[in-house]
Amino acid sequence: MKYLVVYFSNSGRTRCVAEAIAHELSADVDEILERKPRFPLLDEEGKPAGGFAMPRAALAGFLGAGSAIKQCSVEPSDYDVVLIGTPVWVGSVVPAVRSYIKQHRKPLKTAAFFCTAGEPEKQRAFTQMGKLARCEPVATLAVHSDDVKANEYGGAVHSFVERVRGK
Repeated sequence: MKYLVVYFSNSGRTRCVAEAIAHELSADVDEILERKPRFPLLDEEGKPAGGFAMPRAALAGFLGAGSAIKQCSVEPSDYDVVLIGTPVWVGSVVPAVRSYIKQHRKPLKTAAFFCTAGEPEKQRAFTQMGKLARCEPVATLAVHSDDVKANEYGGAVHSFVERVRGK
């Protein structure tokens, strides 16, 4: 099987989880980048960074807005399984991931979804991703932001990867 891990990360937490998943699967990785990068929403301690960045991001997530993203370097149709990762803002998929899924939903053969968030239950974000991709994921993984900061998510990643592999 050929795996691709695609993710967007503003604070670096989703990137950490994406890299761990990619390592376990020996997968290729592609980062979703916005054409106009956002200011970091969280500071080094995980607190809101200030200004209007957080309210704007929350509103965009809540309203289901997309954002202009850069062309990705990898074609998802070349992969058997595409694993898509997102932070969760106000219980929703972030605009950049929303745009990526809309642009690439046709070539997705099989998908799995993962997220990082301050709230442990993120079924709404996964439901949104499934509707956008027009497919049911083979596996989902929600990692609490505090667990990423404490580097306590390896077991969850391993279980997720086993479900993706169908074991």
